[in-house]
Amino acid sequence: MARNSSFLGVDLGSAGLKVVELANDKKRPKLITYGFSENLVNLSQIGFTPATLEVAKVLKEICVQAKTTSRQVVASLPSFDVYTSIITLPKLEKKELKEAVFSEAKKLIPLPLDQVIIDWKVVAEARPEPLAAKSSKFFENGNGAVKQILTKQQPYLKVLLTGTAKRLVENFINIFKAADLNLLSLETEDFALTRSLIGNDQASIMLVDLGASTSTIILVQNGLPLLHRSLQHGSWAATKIIAEKLKLSVWQAEQVKRDLTQIKGQQYLLEIFQTALNPIINEIKYTYNLFQQQPGQKIEKVILTGGGALLPELPQFLANILGTKVYLGDPWARVMYPEELKPVLDVVGSRMSIAVGLAMREII
Repeated sequence: MARNSSFLGVDLGSAGLKVVELANDKKRPKLITYGFSENLVNLSQIGFTPATLEVAKVLKEICVQAKTTSRQVVASLPSFDVYTSIITLPKLEKKELKEAVFSEAKKLIPLPLDQVIIDWKVVAEARPEPLAAKSSKFFENGNGAVKQILTKQQPYLKVLLTGTAKRLVENFINIFKAADLNLLSLETEDFALTRSLIGNDQASIMLVDLGASTSTIILVQNGLPLLHRSLQHGSWAATKIIAEKLKLSVWQAEQVKRDLTQIKGQQYLLEIFQTALNPIINEIKYTYNLFQQQPGQKIEKVILTGGGALLPELPQFLANILGTKVYLGDPWARVMYPEELKPVLDVVGSRMSIAVGLAMREII
């Protein structure tokens, strides 16, 4: 690719489409343009149908309005349709390792493998401390996962396993063909968020993506997303409560939610919003405490992103509950852009984190 190439990151989320174009400026991402539409996208119904064509139409309109120049796209796969796991296997020859990975996939992925696209890569290699047992035979644990008893002389591999339904991938290909865009690759939202919000930070970090109808908790260690929890609950629940309390339409309530710092009764609405997020907050607490209880493990900070993360006092609210630092993620921190755009980019940043991370994939 030419050094001056630019790439589109396209996030097809539950609350709309987001597009970011970044240029490769000597391997540093530089913002060219961005755009989004808040028309809801029901990914579960996307096929080569009128729904697919409608999504393609909206995507083309965003690109026209944002004046994008590239046709090269990296797009996100919705986390709720991707099966991801870190598995531990002995160091094997390539053919044997592939067989072991697919053996694990059969147990971990709740679909026939002929309906799934399997991808895997080795993310770490290490030598374990010696164990009492000296056998090198495989056995199955209670979950059916293949394990091996390792000795100090036996290196092991950490392998990232992902599986995606072929139907979903075909549907995405249809969307971008209909939009006259060249789909370079599909990537899970976890990796896009890690790239845009964490970068090369090797600390143990919890990412919380508060979407409209779904939320995701990701534990990242040494720059790799190791644990993923998806929740069918998002900030839209708070919007509906505000609409009911204030006798507003849901769209008016959504605007009120975004303008909390400028309206009367702010604290009252903050409490409503926090109450609506209780299921997510409880899951964050559970995941955080579970990880902290493991020997030698400590989450150094929590990073919030997604449209639901824009509530002004939410970071401090969570920091008080967890007893650790909580920040609002800034996806533009590793991107070059004109300084005069900063106020606008700060407002839309949390919604664009996935799209920014996708566009960065081919650059850094």
